[in-house]
Amino acid sequence: MSGKGFFMLIIENLEIEIALPIYLVENFVINTVPNMHTVCNIKGVLEKKPGETILTDKKDMDIHIKYKGNTVFRGFVEEISIHSSADVHYFELKAYSYSKKLDDKEHTELFQNIEKTYSDIACEVVRKYSGDISNYNINDKEIKGPVLCYKESAWAFAVRMASCIKTFLYPGMEYDRPYIHMGIHTGNMVEPGGIISESRDLIKKNENKSRIEYRLRTYNSYDIGDNIALDNKILTLYKKEVEFTKGELIFNFQGVERSYIEDMIYPLENENIIGLSLMGEIKKYKDGKVYLRLDIDKKEPDYGFDWYPETGNVLYAVPDVGEKAQLYISGMDTGDMYVVRTFGSKGSDENKKQLEVGKKSLNFSKEGISFIADDILTLNDRRFKLTGSGDLSISAADKFTIKARNIRLSSKEEIVYISE
Repeated sequence: MSGKGFFMLIIENLEIEIALPIYLVENFVINTVPNMHTVCNIKGVLEKKPGETILTDKKDMDIHIKYKGNTVFRGFVEEISIHSSADVHYFELKAYSYSKKLDDKEHTELFQNIEKTYSDIACEVVRKYSGDISNYNINDKEIKGPVLCYKESAWAFAVRMASCIKTFLYPGMEYDRPYIHMGIHTGNMVEPGGIISESRDLIKKNENKSRIEYRLRTYNSYDIGDNIALDNKILTLYKKEVEFTKGELIFNFQGVERSYIEDMIYPLENENIIGLSLMGEIKKYKDGKVYLRLDIDKKEPDYGFDWYPETGNVLYAVPDVGEKAQLYISGMDTGDMYVVRTFGSKGSDENKKQLEVGKKSLNFSKEGISFIADDILTLNDRRFKLTGSGDLSISAADKFTIKARNIRLSSKEEIVYISE
């Protein structure tokens, strides 16, 4: 036993530390694949049958596996099953790297500061869920426009941001909390040895592009990012599987020339954002741009969005500070969003709203409605006035009724009544 409540099973150079009384490990497999949580499956026998609380209280127990003193897996047990036969207590468990904790909750936030980089905003979200990120050999760049994280887990969002800069995400297993590696670190140049078997796969992307992936099965342990020379090529190891079976520890790797790694990565998108309309409050309107503080995150705005009113370009409304507006998401690319409509008035002048086109204006106020240009239309509680600079006509398909206490018709020349 190692530490309070922890048992350590030592098999030659292999150490397994877990709060479970393990008598024998029959086999285990640990898979590390880019953009996925590392998973560990173990089968074995317990020293004794544990109490019922092992299936509840200790479901998130820590597990730490080392080989020659170096960590090959650190995570938490998510699934465990125990069955007994003739006083022999068999167990199976599935454990994940702590990065999986970053999938527990969904996050929604709009990143408007376009001076931030893709790794910056990924790190911001991950840290909000008690995680952290380290960068390795990434070609980071500033976001081209506002980026929306909408109902995504911190892990999924970080994977998506990594894809935007053509790199992978890996779970870190240094700590008993979520930790992420963005990019592939520059590992050691290692000599091939202890190779059990090797194979090659030709993968064609199209007629002009192809790559060869190498699969190595070996007794030697290497790290993701280590380089190995085979067939006059320098291969970077980017996938790893640790397999313990029949008392042997075997390592399976996949490697490719580092220059091909970027070609293996495609930008990922969140298709759920297309067509969204997000409510917010207008904080500023300047040079035809609307600065919006969204209800989803309540952050002060950094970016001025284009504004496309429902009336189109012929007639457009001037938004007022303080009123509500909708941000419409038109596509999956960064910056595919604009303000489409406003609601109500909570601005500096609640009594007045104005629409403009050229030198013409249409004013709405408590006093009434007025259209001002060469032609004039005024409508309020006390007066209706219609003035035309040229001809002016009023027609109706059926009745046209004028009712008033006094009716006056005046003309400088003549008044003509025509009955058709």
